[in-house]
Amino acid sequence: MTMLDQLLQILSPQKDYDRSRRNPSTSSSEHKFGKSKKKGKKNDKKPVIEEKKPYLEAEVCQQPSVAIDLSKIIHKPADVDTKEWVATHTISLFHNANLLYGTVSEFCTAESCPIMQGPCQMQYTWVEERGKKLKCTAPQYIDYVMTYCQKCVTNQELFPTKYAQTFSDNFHTEIKKMLRFLFHVISHMYYAHFARIRQLDLHRYLNMVFRHFTYFVREFSLLDRRETFSLDDLVDMLGMYSGTPCSTATGAETAPTPHNLMASSTRSASPSVPQTATSHFQVQQQLMHSTRGNGATSVSLFQGWTST
Repeated sequence: MTMLDQLLQILSPQKDYDRSRRNPSTSSSEHKFGKSKKKGKKNDKKPVIEEKKPYLEAEVCQQPSVAIDLSKIIHKPADVDTKEWVATHTISLFHNANLLYGTVSEFCTAESCPIMQGPCQMQYTWVEERGKKLKCTAPQYIDYVMTYCQKCVTNQELFPTKYAQTFSDNFHTEIKKMLRFLFHVISHMYYAHFARIRQLDLHRYLNMVFRHFTYFVREFSLLDRRETFSLDDLVDMLGMYSGTPCSTATGAETAPTPHNLMASSTRSASPSVPQTATSHFQVQQQLMHSTRGNGATSVSLFQGWTST
């Protein structure tokens, strides 16, 4: 072999290939080492961080006793149209959730809440009308929710307010969508802003809105239980269905006034109801005096009705 041939052999890439063929054990061990390294990466488990839930503390779940039981107020009287009753409570929940979020909205920023999250590490993604998913911050997501709900409330086909108008065929579909979005907002307030809400002494109001929401959607089967499971532990802690609530009384609530947190928020003003010793019947009367005014129901139907 000439010197030129030796030089070409040294510079040729075939050299590495020939060497690997002469030493198969070396390449095999390297291959095995690489595989074991990959397996090691897959088997590495991240430490589980225990989620803190200050809203489950017994102190914040206690409710002073008043004469309002939300579990009875959401029951529909026999002579009332179901869609009218559902619409009235849905509008009430929308405005109450919006007002509560407004108290902490300045603390919900892109820096503090870069992801729209709820308890149990739930993450919510906004989906456009065309089906495109948008990754957005919590304040952006909630802005989308409130804008969507406001458009629905002012939609005369979905929420008619004139005499003899009827509800649209897709009423229940849109109502379920609204309530699902509102639950995301409520769960985010519990997850990310409960400490601030408690500092403002508004946690009892938030608990009341949550009770109203839960009793309502379960009474009329408006949401799948799998969509609200992230706050099931709060339902248990509040004793909503167990019969042994954490509060000092039964399922009673404390509220600023039934008009603000239970009556429907309408375009026309309604007289407020005194907070002291308000019976279930009086609250129901207040709800219907604050009706949206589409003619679907009549207040006279309630004159002899009592809660069972």
